[in-house]
Amino acid sequence: MNFMNGIKSNKPIFVATFDDRFLIPKYIKYFIANTLQFCDLNFITPKKNINFKKTVNLKSKFKLRTINPNDQNGYKHVKYLFNELFVNYSTNNSIFEKSCFERWFALNAATNELKKDDIICLLDTDFLIGMKPIDLFNECISKKENDEIHLIANWNNKYLDTLSPEITFMTKSYLYGFCEYLITIYFSPAMKSKLLAEYFHTIGNGSRGGICDMRALGSYAKLHKNKIFNLNNLKNFKIIFNLNHFVDEEAHEFPNWKISFNQYRQILSSRDNSIKIIGTHFQGKAKDLINLACIGKRELNQYLVEKNFNKRKIALRKYIKKINFLINTIIKILFK
Repeated sequence: MNFMNGIKSNKPIFVATFDDRFLIPKYIKYFIANTLQFCDLNFITPKKNINFKKTVNLKSKFKLRTINPNDQNGYKHVKYLFNELFVNYSTNNSIFEKSCFERWFALNAATNELKKDDIICLLDTDFLIGMKPIDLFNECISKKENDEIHLIANWNNKYLDTLSPEITFMTKSYLYGFCEYLITIYFSPAMKSKLLAEYFHTIGNGSRGGICDMRALGSYAKLHKNKIFNLNNLKNFKIIFNLNHFVDEEAHEFPNWKISFNQYRQILSSRDNSIKIIGTHFQGKAKDLINLACIGKRELNQYLVEKNFNKRKIALRKYIKKINFLINTIIKILFK
């Protein structure tokens, strides 16, 4: 599929998200409500029904569709095949890391009816998008000259070591190729020493993390460097790829900063100027701030962040998170 400079696409984009937990955290309901302001959403989940009562207002012209990955042709077989190959080279929990990889196979199974040049957009469940995915997609292809684009993502280093997970566009053929790459190459015996070296480079320096699905996607992207586009190349927009990082490392560049989550757009404003935001990623402890972006004044600033990040609140949220994780793990084992 050749997206030439200036040529816009009017084809619908298959916008999706994935979560295989049976107990869905409250923040995901805010994510769904926000996404439905801009587009239809395909939620790949084992849950048949999601209760939104007393949480968010879902009035929208766009539709939410739930897709059970276990009902999709081939998914269980591919999942079993991957489980036989998977090794957790990460300090993160094995169940978490494996689930992150499995979402790509679930997405591939859920899009079996798409054509190879159809476009898929995968959103993280803690990412609040600030514009229509089709508008963002067209902004990207208008900046890429004379080359095909098969992957649009966000990364902050020139080596493509790890892509950010908040929002990713790709063609169906690229998704299929990536899934095949995971099965046949990335977790093959021939790659073991390389993955171990990357993992040791992380933990050997006292850091946390390791091999993850987005690192694997970066590895696959290196094989197709002329067919990818970095969202950071959009100079008229900003993407907050990690709100915690923004508060700790970037906020000083925006005196008296404020993020406004108005309907149909997000704006980062400061004392001197403002800029449109592609979206805001509420990673880690920042998930507890999503409600502030979706109800009431629908804004964030330094004061509100500090007020909600006190130690007692964080400790309580961690405790609740551990209990939910334990319950979800038990349910997964029982229904395996």
